[in-house]
Amino acid sequence: MSVALCALTDVDRADVDGWLARAEAELASVAVEPPQRVVDTSSAVLLCASFKPGQAVVPASLTLYRDHGRVRVDLHGAADRDAAPLESWLVEALELTVAARL
Repeated sequence: MSVALCALTDVDRADVDGWLARAEAELASVAVEPPQRVVDTSSAVLLCASFKPGQAVVPASLTLYRDHGRVRVDLHGAADRDAAPLESWLVEALELTVAARL
């Protein structure tokens, strides 16, 4: 499992819903299964999607903490060879900055 805690840009923090709409569109364009909002509250949104960066399908969840401008990226059961490039792509495509890896 790969877990990264990321920060939104200042511009995206000012428009979290705009960032979320762009993120869902970007993820839908490459996901094996389109992203689904599993949880959507005033403080957090949990998106789940699956990707196939290599031989195996990798389930991913992104938890957006609206008030803090942070996103937790979880890649479940991914081999290191699949997790690293997928995490890098997600961070770049969604314009995030990695604050910590857990």
